[in-house]
Amino acid sequence: MSTHAFVSYSRTDSAYVAELIAWLTSHGVTVWSDAGIAYGSDWPAALRDAIDRSGAVVVVMSPAADSSEWVDRELARAELKGLPVLPLLLEGDPFFRLGSTQYDDVRGGRMPQEPFAQRLVELCGRGTEPAAERTARPILIYDGAQGVHERVDPLAPHLAELLRSMVTRQDDAFLILERPGDPQHYAQVAVAQDGEYQVEHREGGPEHHYAAFSDDVDVVAGVLAGWVDGVDGWNSPLQWERLELS
Repeated sequence: MSTHAFVSYSRTDSAYVAELIAWLTSHGVTVWSDAGIAYGSDWPAALRDAIDRSGAVVVVMSPAADSSEWVDRELARAELKGLPVLPLLLEGDPFFRLGSTQYDDVRGGRMPQEPFAQRLVELCGRGTEPAAERTARPILIYDGAQGVHERVDPLAPHLAELLRSMVTRQDDAFLILERPGDPQHYAQVAVAQDGEYQVEHREGGPEHHYAAFSDDVDVVAGVLAGWVDGVDGWNSPLQWERLELS
């Protein structure tokens, strides 16, 4: 039976994790996303249950992750439940507590080696089709400065270019991605007063409208591209809150 992989990481490493999730998904691994969970009393329980239901825990090791209380808790839960832990060394030294565990060296932002994904498929099952079999979804891109056009592939770099151009103009500094014929499902970006990107997505009625902020253009572009093509875990690099619309 297919299950998911749980990725334990520091938010400092969100840009890399966004690429990692896309890479794992392209190899048929379902990755559980922690995005969209409201902070509060349900947060610890949601993480605990997601770990308990996972087939393996992937930990992205870095100095920020090593000092993260949540990463420490997640690893402790995985150890308590006897779950396989597959470490990736992104930066710094391997975790002391995982000193005897083999890890993949992904320093410099590399993706893991192919056997890493194969091992996760063995542990979690194949939950998604490989990316090569996916069909790129149509999308209408409303750029405040350039009008409306269809997708340009590769999509993420194209969106990053559009996002960078937004911060250079005072008027019409927005970007809207809309599914053709489905105006209730869209994503949009504007530049906030502090220079951050305000990212929003809506999946139906106003009660399904969420917002997040980021100053990392590549993270925002990756999130938007993942939303367009329905990549599992597309929303995990950002912390979302439901937007109350008047």
